[in-house]
Amino acid sequence: AVLSLSEGGCLLRSGDPVAPGAAVRLQFALPSHGLVSTHAECRYARAGDAGLAFAGGSSELRHAISHFVTLQLASGEGAYGEGRSSDGALSA
Repeated sequence: AVLSLSEGGCLLRSGDPVAPGAAVRLQFALPSHGLVSTHAECRYARAGDAGLAFAGGSSELRHAISHFVTLQLASGEGAYGEGRSSDGALSA
């Protein structure tokens, strides 16, 4: 589950450990944009959470993420907002 999202990366909670430096392919849904897919690199890992930096990705994807985060913050719902699960995480 994606716990936190920004234009440059995300915080991922996973049952599978992700080692720092590992390359991962990530898919998640953005409301009003649908399913997005991107590559990321693990920058740090702690107790089931991994800090991922998006690698590459189109300017359209970065804009879509930035737009989503901006709308959620403006609505007062935080970075998760619409589409969150019962534990507050955006599905990945």
